[in-house]
Amino acid sequence: MASPIVPAPVPAAGRTGAPSGATAGARPRAQRAVLAAAVVLLLAGSPSTAAVGTAGTRAAGTGAAGAQAMDTAGAGSWTLGPGPTGAPRAVGVPREADPRRPGGDASADAVWVLPLPGPADVAAPADLPAHDWLPGHRGVDLRAAPGATVLSPADGVVTFAGPVAGRRVLVVTHDGGLRTSLEPVAALVDVGDRVRRGDAVGTLTDDAGHCDGPCVHWGVRRGERYLDPMVLLAQGDPVVLLPLGRLPAVS
Repeated sequence: MASPIVPAPVPAAGRTGAPSGATAGARPRAQRAVLAAAVVLLLAGSPSTAAVGTAGTRAAGTGAAGAQAMDTAGAGSWTLGPGPTGAPRAVGVPREADPRRPGGDASADAVWVLPLPGPADVAAPADLPAHDWLPGHRGVDLRAAPGATVLSPADGVVTFAGPVAGRRVLVVTHDGGLRTSLEPVAALVDVGDRVRRGDAVGTLTDDAGHCDGPCVHWGVRRGERYLDPMVLLAQGDPVVLLPLGRLPAVS
């Protein structure tokens, strides 16, 4: 009787189905390599980042790490200086809506600057309450010497300049509907004047009562809702890390 024909064994690596140990180990490594390459590409396309520090928190002020441009808790010293090229720090407002970010109208494309020349020295960051009737800090306090020039953070029209509860207040209504209030500020402009981003609109007075030392209180509102002004200085969209199953195709 003829011997039965026995098929030659197929190496494990060549079978369909579960790969060999070496192949199984290589696949996650390949996926991780693709993920790393995608992250590098995303970071390479983002603007440079500027570190922003507080005593209690740290958040990236610009660039890829600007997903949460300014989550602040507690006072501290912040540095928001010019970028590596030495250009002034005037940056675009992101379109994606943080609960504290404006969006959905022309203001989303606005460009904002600090209301004081030079880097910011924050005496107290915004601490926005969940409801209007709750206590909080509805703006940011920036240290400066009395007599310092106060700037318009964005284009707009001066809609108020005068005393409020014994403090001199200046209000600029911006093209997108946001309103900036600056105090205590002696106005260099009149109600109805059109101002551009970075224009001198007043000087810091030495009115006491809000900060331990001289400071400008910068508030921003849309309607009756207060926003964190420092978020308006952020730029760039956040980097999003996709799950392994949703990696972009790499050609």
